[in-house]
Amino acid sequence: YILHWMWQLTNTLLTLFHVQCSCQYCDILPHTLTRQQPRFGSTNSHYTAYRSLRPLPLMSSASSDEPPSPAVDLLAPTMRITASGAELAMAGAEAEASANGWDVTICISDAGGVPVLAKRCNNAFAASYEIAVGKAKSAALFAKKTSLLESVANVSEGSGRAAMLSAPFVLMGGGIPFIVNGVCCGAVGVSGVKPDQDEKIANAAINALESSLSKL
Repeated sequence: YILHWMWQLTNTLLTLFHVQCSCQYCDILPHTLTRQQPRFGSTNSHYTAYRSLRPLPLMSSASSDEPPSPAVDLLAPTMRITASGAELAMAGAEAEASANGWDVTICISDAGGVPVLAKRCNNAFAASYEIAVGKAKSAALFAKKTSLLESVANVSEGSGRAAMLSAPFVLMGGGIPFIVNGVCCGAVGVSGVKPDQDEKIANAAINALESSLSKL
């Protein structure tokens, strides 16, 4: 009984450590059990062959001589506006609004439409905050000016996409994405005056960012 138990333990260890036994009764390979169970009293048993155990070579799916396969593009480079960039854009927008005496709310968002920085002037109406945030989000997610989305939704002479009116986006001018090398890094949304005036303020924010980047 003890010898049988010892044989089972040895066989298990051989299989776990992926080694090859040199005895004539078995061929132990990874995930392969022995074909016979020789007696431990024989000269060709596992016991006498234990000293000559040799590790098996690691198995490889590809030859070492073959060139490595090209890497698959699984990720794409991306950029996002920082807090410092948002403050710079906000300063440009505020300067434009102040120069024209416009009381507005300005929102700077990241590429996902999440606000990074928002500011409401003292006399801006309360709803302008929600509208400005919505414009920034819409511009960021579509990577387009919201004035273009507004022109698509407006019905003029029987043409237009009235279905866009039920979409959860703000389809009014005043939102502009900030795009660098074809990648949307954030957006600006402004609300409080006429749509074209909102867009003028948003343009000032984008110009401030682009001017700063051009100096790098």
